[in-house]
Amino acid sequence: MARLDQDIAPSELLSNLKVGQQQLIEIAKALADEADVLILDGAHFGVE
Repeated sequence: MARLDQDIAPSELLSNLKVGQQQLIEIAKALADEADVLILDGAHFGVE
């Protein structure tokens, strides 16, 4: 999460995070998996 400039503990429950933070977690997972393609549909909305 440091790569995305976020200070979220790995042990934090998703249900405790804001929607924008949850979206960033999903983006971070895709980056960590070195995805070839990442399709974002209105991803700018709600991302902090």
